[in-house]
Amino acid sequence: NRIEAVQPISKKGRKDLKPYAIKVADGNPRLLEWLFEILTQPDLKHETILDQMAQKETRFREDILVQALLDQQKPELRQLLGRMMVYDIAVPFAAMKAVCDPIFALETHKDRALALGLLEITRSDEDLFRVPRILAPFLEKDQPKDKQALFQTACATLHEIWWQQTDNPIEERLFEIHRLALMAENPEIALDLGNRLA
Repeated sequence: NRIEAVQPISKKGRKDLKPYAIKVADGNPRLLEWLFEILTQPDLKHETILDQMAQKETRFREDILVQALLDQQKPELRQLLGRMMVYDIAVPFAAMKAVCDPIFALETHKDRALALGLLEITRSDEDLFRVPRILAPFLEKDQPKDKQALFQTACATLHEIWWQQTDNPIEERLFEIHRLALMAENPEIALDLGNRLA
């Protein structure tokens, strides 16, 4: 009752799945909040998802939720999530757009992923986006085969946004650029950022 989440939709003639969701969550507030958010989305097979979760042990239920949700999404949305796994921390939309450039209707898929809790948003002076790490094992086949090119794009984009375009860089962001530079095998940026961090 104390979870501050949007309450599940309840339309006439539709089964109330809120008590079932509470039972399936089995006292896990994070999972229950996520389920409540999902129950507000009208175009999902809610009862199927809850049934699959109920059949598994408590420790596996979140994994079942992730898999069931991803299975019901368009390939483009899964590709967005897979490409965003290149970043370890939340990044601005420009950085998302850079690595997701080939994806059609990116804004639509981004909004859908946010509504389902498959993409996190941090609101500050600008919105920052991140894919929860719990999704990593489920998105391996949705990541591009040429990961080197993805690392290079991600590194170059964040280097420009968070290093070249700012007078007061944040340490956490510099570590992320340095990590990406190492993965992209970009010694120039890695050395520059390494010196600054040292």
